[in-house]
Amino acid sequence: MKRTLYSVIIALIAVFSSVALTLSASAALVPTDYSAFGQQTIDVPSGGPAAVPDGKIDSGEYAAVLTFDDTTPGISKSAGTFTAYPTSVRVGITLDSEFLWLGIEVSEPNYKYRIKSTNTAGSYMAFSMGFNMGGKFYQCMDRNTLTLSVCDDGSLFKANSVLVYDEAGKFTTTYHADVYKEAVAVRDDTAGKTVYEVKLDRKLLAGYNSAEDIGEVCYLHFINMTYDASGAKAEYRYRCILSDDAKAQITAQDGWVASFAPELLRFSAASEVTTASEVTTAAAVTTAPESTSASGQNTEPSGNTGDRTFIWIAAAFAAATVAVAVIVTKRRYQ
Repeated sequence: MKRTLYSVIIALIAVFSSVALTLSASAALVPTDYSAFGQQTIDVPSGGPAAVPDGKIDSGEYAAVLTFDDTTPGISKSAGTFTAYPTSVRVGITLDSEFLWLGIEVSEPNYKYRIKSTNTAGSYMAFSMGFNMGGKFYQCMDRNTLTLSVCDDGSLFKANSVLVYDEAGKFTTTYHADVYKEAVAVRDDTAGKTVYEVKLDRKLLAGYNSAEDIGEVCYLHFINMTYDASGAKAEYRYRCILSDDAKAQITAQDGWVASFAPELLRFSAASEVTTASEVTTAAAVTTAPESTSASGQNTEPSGNTGDRTFIWIAAAFAAATVAVAVIVTKRRYQ
């Protein structure tokens, strides 16, 4: 009888421990919420018909079109005296169960074409989407960076840089072009516009895991390298710049911190998104200021994944304890 009881107890603990670990691992795939430090969240609808990568972002082609300009929270520039920054970056996004379609239109007056024969870089868009491939909440910069540029012969240069961070804040980089199922780029010098359109494989965006592993929330940031007529260059960027105080708080919490935090992109059912299909991020984002408690101690950002993991584990072991108590009581009174 004792041996049977002990076997049941051990089995229950093993089952609930496994459930707790599974739930905590699943929770860890959710990108970290740094809204307390100024991180923005953009909501877009999921679903919708497939887009057509043809170098044009047509009206209604994408489930959502986001417009980034100088009024958008998170936009920054690398050089104060530069005079040829883009006036706007429009991003069309459609997501279904297998693919993600992305259309990027950059309104920029000048364009330095990539020299194909010498592989010399010119203007480019480095668009980063991170579905936390590492699966750990403190790896706040895991991402795919899609690098797109127009070559001097009109062809498209494309690369996919996969960066995964470890506990010490170091990362390894690999390149995988096969994330692209379709890709095209068109530069119109007269209109001063550059368009990149791509069709991406969801499971490859997830770091070669199943498509479901990427979840419905991802990190988002980009750099558009632009040039003026004299050849001088500067960066037009979308990302959450962290203050020294924010860096100190995140370092204390996560063990390390990057120089900036990415913004968040959340895919939701169309009925849950209140913005129109053509939205500006200034109207679509939500933000919370960096805050301090009444005692003057800085507060942690909301949505800490580590707290959720602890809750799941505690609940699992509590359930296991109750189950064991029931078994013991039943045996005692039989």
